[in-house]
Amino acid sequence: MQRQGIGVKGPRFLQPSDTYLASRGWTIPWRDGHAQLSCAHSLETRVLSVRVDGIEVARLNRPTLGSPWAECVVPNSPIRVVQIAYPHGRYRTTAFVNGICVEDSRTDAQWSATAPAAMDSFEGLFGTSRWFSPLGGLWFGLLFSLAFLAESSGVAAMTRLVGAVSLFILPFVWVMFNVGVIRWLIPRRSWPNGLRRLIVILTFLGVPLLGILVAQAITTAPK
Repeated sequence: MQRQGIGVKGPRFLQPSDTYLASRGWTIPWRDGHAQLSCAHSLETRVLSVRVDGIEVARLNRPTLGSPWAECVVPNSPIRVVQIAYPHGRYRTTAFVNGICVEDSRTDAQWSATAPAAMDSFEGLFGTSRWFSPLGGLWFGLLFSLAFLAESSGVAAMTRLVGAVSLFILPFVWVMFNVGVIRWLIPRRSWPNGLRRLIVILTFLGVPLLGILVAQAITTAPK
């Protein structure tokens, strides 16, 4: 006999779908005993399938950085399933019974207080970027430094060392300068997102290009 939820008739259950991938689960109080609550994500859409003992009872649209807290209620029950979005494509899914988390007994208010703040599209794109971060600065520095070492095999050892160190420091400093520009722009949400993106692009690409053109003009000027 098919298991039914609290006050939920069998025909009201959504149909299981093979397009979902199995995910984690929890043991929850259900009717006069216990059942297995689980969530599975869709292969095709940003939707979670919420299931009780393998039977789909609800669906939850996945959150975004602009709206990082998403939840749904299992019909006619005190159970809520919550998913929280974090930067870099990370998600945390948990369940609450009567407002208490089944994992750590914290309340939903305590959980929501520690959830990420909503981001606008500019912050979601640039503020969470790994390229515009200290790690990104290290990668850029190593890239330029290693490229110089590979192309300067015939140069004196001291010159190679100075060049490699310089070409590591300069890109790192430049990336961190752009990180500062981005952090300065993030709280200016009243500015159009297109304008803030343009400022970042011009700062990151335009200023170095201008410096190269000025350097070329100085070195090629007639004496």
